[in-house]
Amino acid sequence: MAPRGAAGQQASACSPNLLTRLEAALVRLQSQLAQRDRELARLRAVEAVAIETLRDLDAMIDAESRQPGDTNAGAPCGIADATRPAAGTARRKLQS
Repeated sequence: MAPRGAAGQQASACSPNLLTRLEAALVRLQSQLAQRDRELARLRAVEAVAIETLRDLDAMIDAESRQPGDTNAGAPCGIADATRPAAGTARRKLQS
C-alpha cells in the first residue's frame, strides 16, 4: 500500500474501480444533499405560514378579549385566556 501523503500520491495508489465507486458515492451524496436542501426550504415555508397563523390567532384572541360590552373582558377566563399561553409557547418553539 502506498504511503498516505499528498492527494496525488493517494489517488495514484487507488484502483480505477475504487475511484469510480468513490465518484459514484460522491454523486449520490450530492443528490441527497440537494434533496435535503429542498426539504429544508419546504419546511421553512411551512414554518413561516405557521408563525403567521399564530400571529393572526394571537391578534384574534387579543381582539376578543377587548370587545366592548363583554362583562368578562380582561378576566382570566374563557377561550382567549386559556389559549394565550399555549399560543405563545408554540410561537416561541417555532421561532427558535
